Amino acid sequence: MNRAYKVLPVFAGDVSGACSALYELGGMIVIHDPSGCNSTYNTHDEVRWNKMESLIFISGLTDIDAITGNDDKLIEDIVKAADELKPKFIAITNSPIPYVNGTDFDYIAKEVSRRCGIKTFPVPTNAFHDYTKGAGSAYVAVVNNLLKSKEELGEIESVNIKVNLLGVTPLDYPRESDVNILLDFCKNNDFEVVANWSYLTSLEEVEKSLFADVNVVVSSTGIAAAKRMEELYGIPYVVGMPVGEFAKVFAEDIRECFDSKKSKVSYLSDAVDGLESDSKRFVVGESVMAGSIAADKRIKEGKNVRAVITTEIYDGLKRDEDITCVGEEEIEAVIRDAEYVYGDPFYKYLCNDSVEFEKEPHFALSGRVYM
Repeated sequence: MNRAYKVLPVFAGDVSGACSALYELGGMIVIHDPSGCNSTYNTHDEVRWNKMESLIFISGLTDIDAITGNDDKLIEDIVKAADELKPKFIAITNSPIPYVNGTDFDYIAKEVSRRCGIKTFPVPTNAFHDYTKGAGSAYVAVVNNLLKSKEELGEIESVNIKVNLLGVTPLDYPRESDVNILLDFCKNNDFEVVANWSYLTSLEEVEKSLFADVNVVVSSTGIAAAKRMEELYGIPYVVGMPVGEFAKVFAEDIRECFDSKKSKVSYLSDAVDGLESDSKRFVVGESVMAGSIAADKRIKEGKNVRAVITTEIYDGLKRDEDITCVGEEEIEAVIRDAEYVYGDPFYKYLCNDSVEFEKEPHFALSGRVYM
């Protein structure tokens, strides 16, 4: 039962992550599910639904269609909706029942594209993972299917370092002011933003991403796409979030990456010589944000502050001293008797009263409760 949650809510799921990543890009997102995933997503995991329309639908999978493998109905419904709504692309996401049934989404996507002439692709979700997996898979699908070549678009002239911001969804950056902080960081350091993936943006902006000199990965949702773009197009990346004193280090690492063409996780390189490796001072949350905030606190305090990573994507994104936790019991075991904890207010309920706690809501965990 070590993965049971009695106090904490669970993170937004991978289906919500995929929908969040694609929300503003003008496509049609189809969640192949009997019912429920759409309302869960727009009720709990999406801040834009009452400000901006997006074509996100449930397929309405029935028992009989699931048992008999009747994919034709899904294909026909998608084609009919696409003919009426004319989306810029179609993304099809999975859910537990068709995942367990082994539904062939590659075939469905190819058949839909053949019938309606609109670029269609699957996003591999199954509702068994958190939002970082789903958004990451959606961004890789964007790299594989939606980017335009420099020859198609013509050159973009700039004397500044050109960057893409990867991993900007409301699940990690829920306020528009959060996005503006990222944009201001780039402007103040003479970095020209080619594309913002993908909050306060558009498909037309994202399509230009191959003009970037460096991909700036500001959450773990963007790391898979960054690696894919490095593999296909040779664009290096830097991982981190601009916060406090660490923002200066981060900016310098972006410039260094532009010169060296070598990718880097910025917050892994700050000096911790002489600092206690088993420190009880923790920043809890998503890997990139927790790692960056912990780095900033190490710079400011001269004490070792460790990241406690509670989301699924962390390979290559953590220091040896950092801790990964799966489930509420593991998180509680780490932070219960801590000296200091920074994180979503829900984590405070796992701590003793003596713990110094600094609250910073994480929308992907606590939703609108503390917004």
